[in-house]
Amino acid sequence: MRSFIFFTILLFCCQTKLRAESFDVTVAVAANFAEPLKILINDFERVHPKIKVNMVIGSSGKLFAQIQQNAPFDLFLSADQSKPLALIASGHAIKDSLHTYAQGTLVLWSYSETPLNNESLKTFKGKLAIANPKIAPYGEASMEVIHHYENPNIQIIQANNVLGVLQYVKSQSVEMGLVALSSLSQFPLTSLNIWHVDSALYSPILQDMVILNDNPHTRIFWIFLQSEQAKIVKHQFGYKDSQ
Repeated sequence: MRSFIFFTILLFCCQTKLRAESFDVTVAVAANFAEPLKILINDFERVHPKIKVNMVIGSSGKLFAQIQQNAPFDLFLSADQSKPLALIASGHAIKDSLHTYAQGTLVLWSYSETPLNNESLKTFKGKLAIANPKIAPYGEASMEVIHHYENPNIQIIQANNVLGVLQYVKSQSVEMGLVALSSLSQFPLTSLNIWHVDSALYSPILQDMVILNDNPHTRIFWIFLQSEQAKIVKHQFGYKDSQ
C-alpha cells in the first residue's frame, strides 16, 4: 500500500514538473480574443521556438477572480480596462506593463435570412443572447445597446462569455445574439447575417493587458503583442487600434 501511495505521489510530481516545463508563459485571455491569440502564439513561437505559450480562456470576470486567488498566470489579456487596473492596485500585476492591446467591435448576429439593421432590435420579439454583463465587458456593452432601444419584447438570455453566445445562436436556441466581431472568425464573414452595432450606442470596448509574473519570457511575448505583425492579425479579426 505504501509503495502504491509513493508511486502515485511520484507520478503526480513528475507530471506536474512536465506540465511546468511544457510552457514558459501562461496567458489568461478573455474569450473574445482567444482565436486571434491562437494565431499570434503560433507566429510568436516560430520566431521564438524555445518559448512556449499556453493560454487559459474565460470571461474577464472569472479570470480576474482566479488571479486574485493567485492563479499561476503570467499575463492577463482582459476585455476591459478596469480589471487590469484593479490588479495593479491590489499588487497582483506590474504597473508599467499596462497596455491597451485592442478595441473591440460589437455586432448583432442571426441565422435568420432577414437582413439585420438599426431597426432590428427596435422591433424584435424573441430571445436575444448576450454575455453575462456582470463578468463580461461585451455583456456590459450589450446591455447599453438594449437599454437604448427600450424594447420590452426582448427576452435576454445570458451566457458566461461571447463563446457561450455563439453556441446559443449556432444551436438556434435563440434568434439573435450580440457578440464580438472577432468571435465570428470561424465563419466566412461575407456569408454572415450581421449588423455592426452603431458604436455611439455603447462605450468603447478598450481591452487592456497586464503582466502578472514579471519574467523575461513574458516580457518578450508582451512586446510581441504590441508589434506591427500583431496589429495585422488583430485587424483581420475586426479589432481597431486603441485610440
